[in-house]
Amino acid sequence: MNPLFQELSYAARRMIKAENELLKKFGITYSQWAFIVYLHHHPATPLVAAARYYMIKKPAITAMKNKFLEKGWICEETGRDQREKRISLTVKGQQHFTIINLHIRKLEIDFFQILDAEEQHQLQKMLSHINQGEPSL
Repeated sequence: MNPLFQELSYAARRMIKAENELLKKFGITYSQWAFIVYLHHHPATPLVAAARYYMIKKPAITAMKNKFLEKGWICEETGRDQREKRISLTVKGQQHFTIINLHIRKLEIDFFQILDAEEQHQLQKMLSHINQGEPSL
């Protein structure tokens, strides 16, 4: 058996690869999908908050923002501070989120069918616990 970190990294890589294959049908990447998911859960958010959450550099998140503005999936509004722009999903963006999310949930079911419901619950609980911690570098 490989070290835990290696096993977890390999599993994550397999899931991201499968997601990327599925997302190609919709003309987006895994990172772009993560951005849309963030906006679904955090409407009217500053762009910098999404960048911080996903640890993405500002130029990359700005490029994503511009792509989805062109597609009509998001809109941008000026916040209380004139320099602050807030972004949200449009109705069109929300519709695309719903459709794509159904496909992602099916992929998730297929991927984790090897685990029973209790094992899935335990894995989710452990990953949530890991994600709340800060590694000491």
